Amino acid sequence: MGESLKLYAGLVLAYLGIVAPLFVILLSIFREGSRQLADQYEKEKTATEQNIREQLQKDIKIEDIATALRKLRQNKRKAASRLKYLNPKEQLIRLFLPPLISFFALSAFFFPSVNVWGFKVLLLSVSICAFLYAIYELSMLLSVTVEAIEKIDDEKRVTNQKALQLLAALVEVAQKNAEIFLEKVYLKLGDKIVSKDGDEITLPVDKKVELKASIVNSDERLAKNVEAGIMFPSQFIIEKPANGKLYIDEDGNQIVRFEGEMIHGNTALQTGKLAVTPLKKADYELRTWIKGENIKTIIRKVKLVVE
Repeated sequence: MGESLKLYAGLVLAYLGIVAPLFVILLSIFREGSRQLADQYEKEKTATEQNIREQLQKDIKIEDIATALRKLRQNKRKAASRLKYLNPKEQLIRLFLPPLISFFALSAFFFPSVNVWGFKVLLLSVSICAFLYAIYELSMLLSVTVEAIEKIDDEKRVTNQKALQLLAALVEVAQKNAEIFLEKVYLKLGDKIVSKDGDEITLPVDKKVELKASIVNSDERLAKNVEAGIMFPSQFIIEKPANGKLYIDEDGNQIVRFEGEMIHGNTALQTGKLAVTPLKKADYELRTWIKGENIKTIIRKVKLVVE
């Protein structure tokens, strides 16, 4: 029993003296990523609150409203929870308060003046519970830190991509007759190939629809480093696709992007399913685009009818 208590006391001291300070340094290194992540969650929370207000004003079935509101409130709770872990003061409190409580309770356990066995058991229980909670908080902060690192990596990737695009543009100017760009490359959603402005897709309101997304190369030549995207307004719930990326801009628009390194001529690249839940009946004009190494940016607007 004595050896176990010594080992446990060593763990508490190691957490306070080594793990927590090192983690503070780690958080400070990735402070910019944390700030960007906090901005993203704040936008998601604001957009969700707006959607909740719109749902409450709808004249539709109570069951449909309840289902939509449940999804929206889950998203709001997740965003609010993540925001707490991105606040610097909250981070320090969550890192140091539980282990300090554990340390003081354990120190009181070893005081000679504390000789009531029941009270000693209570102190030890408080110490262990506080230490376990400290481990849980550390794991949550680690999860947020990983997200911040990924955010920084995404920013670096975007910066590098822009630099490469600029370099490619310079090469294009220098080599005027180097390569003819492809034009017959399209984004396909469900059974609809978006080939021109005004192409129409119909979706039911308040129902989740999984659209099979693909990039179609109808040209005979190879398409290189292709990116296809579509922008949804905040009146939609969009799930992050397994093989794509989801971003939220300053206005709450949700931007979905799919990428394909190489697509053979007369071939369709299946990029997975895109889960969409429209929240409001209306006609929407959504902006889609296709671009790539040998594809100049092609913007096409699709009409999305929600009924």
